[in-house]
Amino acid sequence: MKTKSVFIIVSLILFSVCNSRALIPDKKGIIKKESFSQQYKVSTPLNLSVSTTGGNISVESQKSNVVDISFIVRFENKVLDITFDQLKEYADVEIKNDNSRLAIDVKRILVKNVSIGFSIQTPANTSATLKTNGGNISIVGLDGLQKLSTNGGNINMDKIAGSADVQTLGGNIRILNSTAGFVALTHGGNITLHNITGKPDVTTYGGSITGDNISNGLLGKTKGGNIQLSNLQGVTDVSTAGGNIKLHEISGSVKAVSRSGNISATVNKLSDKLELSTSAGSIDATIPKGLGLNLNLSADKIDTPLSNFKGTAKKEHIIGVLNGGGITVSLLTSAGNIVLNYK
Repeated sequence: MKTKSVFIIVSLILFSVCNSRALIPDKKGIIKKESFSQQYKVSTPLNLSVSTTGGNISVESQKSNVVDISFIVRFENKVLDITFDQLKEYADVEIKNDNSRLAIDVKRILVKNVSIGFSIQTPANTSATLKTNGGNISIVGLDGLQKLSTNGGNINMDKIAGSADVQTLGGNIRILNSTAGFVALTHGGNITLHNITGKPDVTTYGGSITGDNISNGLLGKTKGGNIQLSNLQGVTDVSTAGGNIKLHEISGSVKAVSRSGNISATVNKLSDKLELSTSAGSIDATIPKGLGLNLNLSADKIDTPLSNFKGTAKKEHIIGVLNGGGITVSLLTSAGNIVLNYK
């Protein structure tokens, strides 16, 4: 009986090793980062579609009309050393290529604790539709229409042209060095923007929005975080239901609304309007001097110089025209102070 038990234990160990195919160091001691790779000839513009249940997807541009794909098959977070033919033992994967459209769809995972991710190099003129239920998505250097969706991961975009529609239910969104116009939504993460020349429309239900060097305006909303932006040009329209707003070196027109936080704004060039309002916080704004302004200020206490002013000026309320009137400046708080300076 003891001999039989030992035989069963040894057999189970051998079965586990043979079937998991967990990656081990090669002869040079280097761990491979992929299970296997495939190459597909395509034409541009290319429509690339990738859908997987639990892995990461990364796509980067290259200067050739081929798509190189590294398949990353993990079992219990270890990369498996398998071939394309062996993939069918772990998942039901459908691949279609009709030259201008390449589609990879992980329809079903056949082995528990297995995930399939992809690292892809594709022509720059690619429109990508990428979806993963539990991983991160990253795209670099693409020009086209990008649609990215993940239920539980982060989204990173860099050097993107064209347009993009991105959404994550539980992760952060980071967009860098891009000319694309885009709509970005996260239900539980932060949004970071840097060096953006396209028109961004961003929303987060549970995080903060930070950005700098944005040259074509910004529409931004957060239900539960702070907003911090610098070096913006164009039309800035931002709001938060539960945080502070800090705007630095802004040019153009500004609208900022907070329901329970402070607002500070430094405006280098005011071309249209400045509207700042909060229900439970203070407002501190600095704008260029010498402008013709239509002032509407309301707070517990207001601190601002009034030279060449016509209208009504009280401790809690100022309404009238400065320097003959012109640009609307509306600063309103229900429970806080206002400081308005000119430089």
